[in-house]
Amino acid sequence: MRTPATLQLIATRLGLSKTTVSVALRGKPGVSDAMRARIIAEADKLGYRPNPVAAELMSMVRSRRKRQTAETIAFINTFREDPTLLFRIRTFHDFFTGAQEQAAFYGYKLEEFRVGGSRMSSDRLDGVLKARGLRGVIVGPRWFDEPEITIDWNAYSCVLVGETTYGASIYRVCNHHAHTTELALTKLAALGYRRIGLQLVANYESVRHFDFLAGVEPAQRAVGDATRFIVQVQPRVSSPRNLLVPPEERQAQYLDYTNRHVIPKIAEWVQKERLDALVTLAGYDINTIRSIRTHRNQPLGFARLDVHPDEPCTGVVQHGRDIGRTAMDLLRSLLHAGERGVAPRPRVLLVEGEWFPGETAPPV
Repeated sequence: MRTPATLQLIATRLGLSKTTVSVALRGKPGVSDAMRARIIAEADKLGYRPNPVAAELMSMVRSRRKRQTAETIAFINTFREDPTLLFRIRTFHDFFTGAQEQAAFYGYKLEEFRVGGSRMSSDRLDGVLKARGLRGVIVGPRWFDEPEITIDWNAYSCVLVGETTYGASIYRVCNHHAHTTELALTKLAALGYRRIGLQLVANYESVRHFDFLAGVEPAQRAVGDATRFIVQVQPRVSSPRNLLVPPEERQAQYLDYTNRHVIPKIAEWVQKERLDALVTLAGYDINTIRSIRTHRNQPLGFARLDVHPDEPCTGVVQHGRDIGRTAMDLLRSLLHAGERGVAPRPRVLLVEGEWFPGETAPPV
């Protein structure tokens, strides 16, 4: 019977200390890349498999030891023009908060790093991360047209939060967008709405390869021909002067812009398509959108694809904090396994949303 491979056996075969082998296999700094590759090759040759129970116990011990000097995890704020979006868009803030809470639970410290402007290009950010000796990176989501960041992925354990697709093949955690759309449409159909409009924004959707649209056909199959879903993918809606006002005033300006320029067009669409309900991701003012009358002279039913339970709006709760926590869980597993850089088959973890009845789509 073959003797199970151990750290000590690997160390003896290579003429190294057991500590050096352990550090290399856990992806910790202090071992050269060449030595690490040599140790990993020998471990594979011997069929070494770590004991998961022992690994978890040692992880807990190490976490407690380093509580006072927590290792820093980088959360990259990708909003180049307006970094305040990370905290003004509630779900994105939830991503950060959830990851921060889970990082603290494991004994890490999560820190925001901004990319953008003349002082912090992707290359400059990469240099800062390396100079700080950071090993773990969570890449925040994009909003509309922000370009993807490009850092030396092989230097870090990386997880993307909020998107299912990315140019670099890194691991990702995101809301199950297709399920969110299907859930919203089928729930509204069950409430008695028969002509439901789904309004999405092209710039936002193209970043996510139109994941939300993928839920329309399953919803249609589920409800049958008695209900119709009418889809509108509109160009980007924004106020060009939004960046010229203080961050605390931008939401008010956005609402003013949409109320004057966007809501009238929605009202025209509602009449033209004889809609009795609208589903969207946009943060329209609830009272304004509900003031739109349908062709039956009823208030328009309204649901968002991203709501919070403390709001009166009907829709799907995406549980952004859970998404952030899951991202940190995944990143921790990569750090412990010493897995860095891009992956040939990256894992994509989808977190399902939950229907919230709210007050803006009462039963028909």
